[in-house]
Amino acid sequence: MTRPDLEEAARIAALVEADRVGRGVEVRLATSDDAYRFKHDVLAHLAAVGPPAHAAPWVWQAATSTGIALSEAGRETGVELRFEYRTRGLRI
Repeated sequence: MTRPDLEEAARIAALVEADRVGRGVEVRLATSDDAYRFKHDVLAHLAAVGPPAHAAPWVWQAATSTGIALSEAGRETGVELRFEYRTRGLRI
């Protein structure tokens, strides 16, 4: 993924950390494999810049969820990286 994609994910993580509202990252991911690779890259990026204490990334897929995408990219592809607030914290 590109540096702007990683920075966008870090920005979303900071928002979720601040207000505890889950969000999707507005990055176009064509497949679930792409999403899991992006999640791995995001975790490495967050570890390097200072991980959030509670905002955790996870992969959402339309095929396995009864919910809806939170991002435009997710609505288009059926897969997205999301951040949720976890009270037990993020372990990197």
